Amino acid sequence: MADLTITVKGADEIVAKLQAFGVDMATGLEAICTAGAKVVESEIETQAPGSIGQAIELETKAKNIKRVTVVTGPNKKKWYARFVEHGTRPHKISPKDAKALEVDVGLFRASANHPGTAARPFMRPAFDGSAGEAQAAMAKEVEKVVDRV
Repeated sequence: MADLTITVKGADEIVAKLQAFGVDMATGLEAICTAGAKVVESEIETQAPGSIGQAIELETKAKNIKRVTVVTGPNKKKWYARFVEHGTRPHKISPKDAKALEVDVGLFRASANHPGTAARPFMRPAFDGSAGEAQAAMAKEVEKVVDRV
């Protein structure tokens, strides 16, 4: 999915305070991280080019009392989104199951030189543009988690 990592500063202090309130840490941290990730997810959907925006998903990858990993980004069907985000260098293309590539109608080559593609970032700008709102959503969720105790 996504290859953008977000580390919450001050998480140790939040964990200590939530534990003092008797909060189920794994569930509480997941709710807090998910609240922030949903804000970023929404912004990625808005900024993603073409049909990539319709394939943005959010998933909890790992969860325990000390660490929660929530990821958001294009699903596996849009595997090429990382090439849109980061661009590609010029590279050689060779056929996999054929003897030649059709590079134009009726024009075949044993291989072709791809010129590469320019990066069209959408995930990093989405995160940068929504970081403050995501932080606010996480702070609200901390209050909700504490209120549930």
